[in-house]
Amino acid sequence: MNLFLRKVYATVLKNTLVQKGDSILVAVSGGMDSVCLLFVLDCLKEEFSWELAIAHFNHKTRGEDSEEDARFVQGLGLELNLQTFVQAMDVQAAQAQMKTSFQDAARSYRYRFLEETRMRLGFQSIAVGHNADDQAETILMNFLRGSGNKGLGGMPYKRGNLIRPLLDRNRKEISDFVNQKGLQFREDKSNRDAKYLRNKVRNELIPLLEHDYNPRLRNRLLATGSIFRDEEDYWSHTIEPIQSRIVKQEAEFHSLNLRDFKANHPALQKKVLRSIISGLRGGLKKVRAEHIETVLKLIREGQTGKYLTLPSGLQIRVKDTETAILGFGLDLKDCESSIQLANFQRVYLKIPGITCFGAKLIEFRSEVLGNKEGIYNKAQSNQAFLDYSKTGCDLYLRYFKPGDRFVPLGMSGIKKLKCFFIDEKVTQNERNEVPILTTKSDHIIWVYGKRISQDYRVTPETQRVLRIEGVPVNN
Repeated sequence: MNLFLRKVYATVLKNTLVQKGDSILVAVSGGMDSVCLLFVLDCLKEEFSWELAIAHFNHKTRGEDSEEDARFVQGLGLELNLQTFVQAMDVQAAQAQMKTSFQDAARSYRYRFLEETRMRLGFQSIAVGHNADDQAETILMNFLRGSGNKGLGGMPYKRGNLIRPLLDRNRKEISDFVNQKGLQFREDKSNRDAKYLRNKVRNELIPLLEHDYNPRLRNRLLATGSIFRDEEDYWSHTIEPIQSRIVKQEAEFHSLNLRDFKANHPALQKKVLRSIISGLRGGLKKVRAEHIETVLKLIREGQTGKYLTLPSGLQIRVKDTETAILGFGLDLKDCESSIQLANFQRVYLKIPGITCFGAKLIEFRSEVLGNKEGIYNKAQSNQAFLDYSKTGCDLYLRYFKPGDRFVPLGMSGIKKLKCFFIDEKVTQNERNEVPILTTKSDHIIWVYGKRISQDYRVTPETQRVLRIEGVPVNN
């Protein structure tokens, strides 16, 4: 057994990823990491008496290349005499119905296929090819998002039925093993596409930080992640008895005893909140540090009838001085007003430059242009062309708040933003995630994805045009 195999063998044993005699469904995209994973597990299967099978999900996004990937993986199955299961789906078409990013939709459908296949076969585990470099990128990305301990710990070696045997091995080790064994694999050109956040972190940010600040950055990130995973493991065992005293689970919502909750240290309060929110939402995706701080502010102030809505529509309402309730579709008819996350977060727009904002992570790219006649008539829903002499350079991004009003493009009268949303069929939960561009004095300039204000439109007399484009950041 060569050194690389021994290292993976040690990872499997140390983290108790699988037992002898287990059956493993190997997720194989056709790329270098997954091909390496497949051949490593195949080399070790006699040692552990494993049964293996292959699963491949065809996203149908790269035309003939996607079909070639599927055929290549089927060929690996024949070569290794392993059952191979392939599912094809037009993810881009399905994405429109899910109202989410392509990456989120692809991940959701891919893991659903893997789990359904595992259950149909009666296998114990699903193995994926995430490596140490993926782990470092994930930790840095979670830091940029404002994650807590769990996010800064990165990916676990094992989560439920999912295992990551290569998580301790970096790309160079994997590449060396693949070259040494003469293994063939497929290149995915989308891994170089800078529109995806992970690719920008991998290909731009980490090399910059390694070159200018710390050549051992990846190792430092992995060491930091290990510390946070240990802390999270400790908290997971500590928090349960405390949470059981503070939180009561009702049929459709959770109730929080505010007196007992406030008696704990702020660090523990945040842990309890993250645990409750994760349980209700099925995870903490898109819930960042500022969201938790906003919930704490609501609870600490304890004003009866106040509520807020988190990404995905989860609501937190102060029922009375003793109780707060958390759930979806709460009865809010007696509530006095909504506290939006926007009330506590207003982000300055860089002109020119790139500004990241929003629960759904959108990059707003701005620049000032000369007035090219007709350019503003070609604006897409994620673009705004504005008269720079009217907007000025002191602009801000925030969310909707009660009382907002503006003059929609094409109208002469002021309209309440709430009424505008109703006309546009924007649901109450969706309103809380629509970025709004305002002046320093809080006059609305642009309701992102919907309409600019008539007052800031470009006219034939405009000398300089402020162009802003919102680009969703996919992971």
